Amino acid sequence: MRDADPNATGNDLKKYLGGEKSALRNNTPSNTSRTLVSAIPAGVTHVVLARYIYAIHCPLSSTNQLINFIRMQRLLHRSADLLLKRNPPLALAPTRFMHTKASQTLTLHNGSTLGYAEFGSPDGFPVFYFHGTPGSRLEAKGWETFANSVNARIIGLDRPGIGFTTLPKRHCTLLDWPDKVLQLADHLKLDSFSVLGASGGGPFSIACAHSLPVDRLRRSGVAAGMGPIECGYGDTSWGRYLAFQTNIHLPASWLRWIVDRAFTRHALNPDPKVFETKVIDKIIKEVLPHKDAAFFDDPVEKQDFADDWRQALAQGAEGYVRDSKIIFSPWPFQLADVGGEVRLWYGTEDTFTPLRMARYMAKRMPNAKLVEMPGRSHMSLGDDGEEILRELIAPQ
Repeated sequence: MRDADPNATGNDLKKYLGGEKSALRNNTPSNTSRTLVSAIPAGVTHVVLARYIYAIHCPLSSTNQLINFIRMQRLLHRSADLLLKRNPPLALAPTRFMHTKASQTLTLHNGSTLGYAEFGSPDGFPVFYFHGTPGSRLEAKGWETFANSVNARIIGLDRPGIGFTTLPKRHCTLLDWPDKVLQLADHLKLDSFSVLGASGGGPFSIACAHSLPVDRLRRSGVAAGMGPIECGYGDTSWGRYLAFQTNIHLPASWLRWIVDRAFTRHALNPDPKVFETKVIDKIIKEVLPHKDAAFFDDPVEKQDFADDWRQALAQGAEGYVRDSKIIFSPWPFQLADVGGEVRLWYGTEDTFTPLRMARYMAKRMPNAKLVEMPGRSHMSLGDDGEEILRELIAPQ
């Protein structure tokens, strides 16, 4: 890359930008931010990412620095788009659940496809399950044993661009989700049902409590779910805080490129063991707290997790990126306007979605009840699945 003229002036900058106004800022990355970006796959300009995400409002020392900074941004942006054009999403990753009740589809009114899976008791009370981010309909399998115990029917759904669900041309919001749930409920001839959103699925469960009729939706559950950005992320772990800021501030094309490089290429490998080794063992377990990392000591849980994430990325990273941007954008409704019954379960040792989020939301939703689970972390909260499902299916 050719350096800018060290004697560049404001007029030179205006000419370079083609008259565009720029609000870009510069900063010196901290050791922590350097550690974060060093984990990003090779080819990403570390300084650009660090400066873009962790700006600290200090002025540029020269016009020359600004020109070089903008050049690096534009080069990275073009490189990401070029890579994606050359490597379009491959066919759906194979899983052991194909051609079973875990791989069903519905054609919606607009002609798009919705993927869903069914687990638990076929004649039990229905609970629609909304997966985390990333995740897929297969995540609902983790609740199957609890569903059988309480006579519940768990129906996991793929969100747009995930698994079998069509990626729409336009970008969606949280309020686009409840209608898809209702169409599936009508298709399955369900007069009444509950919903449960875990982690990144939590906001979608709250959206249902906001928009679906109370004569159809019995109760909305949130298990360690994400809250709106106004909750603040001060009580999250430092690594999780940086990850949240990355999802919030990084342009979608950059985020898509990173996810494709780090995860998607392994998810689409025909050998599922590649994903377990390259992603679960070398990336995910390394950043999780010890209590959560122990989840993968069970080979069955590890295999199920791999199948879930491979389906999440089966169409490429775009579904995950859009899902993330929906969650981390301002929600299109006020918590005070959520009229349905909402139950929230959060672990006291959760550093991903801490109690701060839950208390913030419970205080503002008129029909919300928070249950604080002592000693539970983000992933171990699922051990109380029987209690959670029993509450969700209980008569009103």
